[in-house]
Amino acid sequence: MSDKTLIQHLKASKPQVEDIISEYISENVKKAALDFIAWLNANKVPPTWLDIGEQAALAWIVEYSDKKLFMVWSGKDIINFMIQGVLTDEYQLHITENNLQNIVLDNLCYCSRKDGEHCTGCDLPPDVAGISLVLLGKEVENVCCGHMVSFNNPNSEIIEEIKKLLDF
Repeated sequence: MSDKTLIQHLKASKPQVEDIISEYISENVKKAALDFIAWLNANKVPPTWLDIGEQAALAWIVEYSDKKLFMVWSGKDIINFMIQGVLTDEYQLHITENNLQNIVLDNLCYCSRKDGEHCTGCDLPPDVAGISLVLLGKEVENVCCGHMVSFNNPNSEIIEEIKKLLDF
């Protein structure tokens, strides 16, 4: 069964993210991801199914400390954790105080319109590809208007950094 067919089949059942991680994610990522889901559950913010329409992926959402955390699986042995939040001055101070600048800047999401794609719900006009801003003292261009920080197959160390980003 192809990844696309598998995803279409799974969407009908709205699986728990833990089930997808357990069955379709490699061992080197599985433990860290499942431990993270257990941490979210212990904090009473379990991931909930997110219907993303016809896209070839499964998704779940967590709303934690006024931030949204998305988990996306696209059937290619990759679980992606994305944090969306307005990077306010206060949040940037939290990032700096916790020495998280590099992890944020290294995993910042950029606009994909340059490549002919665009995100669902994009707030930018059709002819604009990303925004420019100063983030953590660095000028960055072509940033996704959702201000997403994205982590593919995070290990235990990255999961600990994600927790710190959420705990603001």
